[in-house]
Amino acid sequence: MPTDSTALPFTAHRLRFELRARDALVLGAHAGSALRGMLYRALMDLAGPVGHAGSQHLEFLPNDPVRFLMATLDDDSARGQDVPRPYTIEPPVWADLLSGGSVDSRGEITLPPGGAFVFGLTLYARAMELFPYVILALKRAEAAGLGRGRGRFEVAQVWAENPFTGETQPVYVAGDQLVRVPDLAITHAHVAAMPQPAGQTISIAFLTPTTLRANKQLVFAPQFNVVVHRLIERLTELSQYAVDETGVAALPCLPATREEKNDLLRRADAVRVSLDNTRWVSLNGYSARQQAPTGLSGFAGEVRFEADAAGDFAPFMPLLRWGEIAHVGKHAVKGNGLFRILDL
Repeated sequence: MPTDSTALPFTAHRLRFELRARDALVLGAHAGSALRGMLYRALMDLAGPVGHAGSQHLEFLPNDPVRFLMATLDDDSARGQDVPRPYTIEPPVWADLLSGGSVDSRGEITLPPGGAFVFGLTLYARAMELFPYVILALKRAEAAGLGRGRGRFEVAQVWAENPFTGETQPVYVAGDQLVRVPDLAITHAHVAAMPQPAGQTISIAFLTPTTLRANKQLVFAPQFNVVVHRLIERLTELSQYAVDETGVAALPCLPATREEKNDLLRRADAVRVSLDNTRWVSLNGYSARQQAPTGLSGFAGEVRFEADAAGDFAPFMPLLRWGEIAHVGKHAVKGNGLFRILDL
């Protein structure tokens, strides 16, 4: 990965993957965790020695790019703890089950042989340079399998998309000898061009468990000021992958000073919940690094927020729109915190 600090506007590249089951696939109640685990294993396999027949072209892949993409801990981080990964997984929901799939009452996804589903992967800023490694890893993972029992699958097709413009770009179809490198970037200009809410209410659907903390305590129901605070933190951290020559993150919607941040949070404090149809979802994943279960619980469902008589949502919309891409809260890399702004 580049290490200089040349100017690079913050961008996101959303990729969508259609996987078709060769064996029965059981993804469990949190498909994002299974998908992240599959990608992690395949990428780390790529980074290591490759000695079996038929893979000579992979033998000398450098370790650094994969280490950058999948590292579990950044020793140089000033925070001294886990830092945001430069990618986000968007796990499949009901609409992403294309054929033959089912979801039971626990949220477990089951696909018979021949069934298909779609999941998303978003790469931020310079991480897009690692796109070829992602494709190689997925192709490698086809035989290694996915989910409970490691059922085999086929990468049926890959495309890039910009949800704000509706544009799509084909990248790969099963049987292709070449993979097209996408150039369909999501930029702040796309975010800024989106419609503003006409009134003083906004509805948001949290599609996957959303894990938020305030004052080091779990938040069990949506609070607008907490959502805004966590979005500022997440986008600030992600934008460090795109800095200008002064080291300033290139994302215009972020508060430039502490005073601006405090003013925005004060406005967020005045927003109340007028309708809450969320519920608490208890989920556990598994960390291979820690060799222990990891809590992925959070709230999910729809909520309507209402601004006070003197305010509106215009100051928050760029943050919320970027949040639709980047997710909010903990475990976003595994698909938690996926939300959508409903029709304005």
